Amino acid sequence: MTEAFVAEFTKVRGKAGLLGKIAAASLGAPEGCVREVIYPAAGGEKTLKDLVAEMKATNAAFARSEREVFKSSYSNHYRAGLMKLLEVLDFRSSNDKHKPVIARFFTAPF
Repeated sequence: MTEAFVAEFTKVRGKAGLLGKIAAASLGAPEGCVREVIYPAAGGEKTLKDLVAEMKATNAAFARSEREVFKSSYSNHYRAGLMKLLEVLDFRSSNDKHKPVIARFFTAPF
């Protein structure tokens, strides 16, 4: 699976310059066909396909790592707050079956 990903993923160099060339070509011939105007400015259809593949891969990786960072950050934050909240709450039950559970888990300090 990794080999297939690496085989289809080619890093495109000079993306900023490439974008400038594409923008200039499209402004120079706004009525022109994409294949005749944009592809030559970008260095061919393969370059554009590689660019799209790279952007998809890097954006997916970034989104995944961003989710992991935010998730771990917030889970630790809320866990600390939850412990403080549990310390101030008073748990009680009028059901005799639940009293031993509450006595065991909610009367000892956290």
